[in-house]
Amino acid sequence: MKITYLKQSTGDTLVARACATIDGFNALYKRFEKRMETSGRESSTLQNYNRVYF
Repeated sequence: MKITYLKQSTGDTLVARACATIDGFNALYKRFEKRMETSGRESSTLQNYNRVYF
C-alpha cells in the first residue's frame, strides 16, 4: 500500500479507514487515544498522528 500525504480532500484518513475495515482496530485506537491523554500529551500530537490522508 502506498501512503500519500495530501490535504484533507478525500476526508478519509488511514486511521478512519482502518477503524472501519480492520476488526479490533477501533478498540485499539481508542486505547491509544486514552494512553496519549493520560500521558500528558497535547491533543495536537494525536491529530498529527492521524493526519495521513489518501
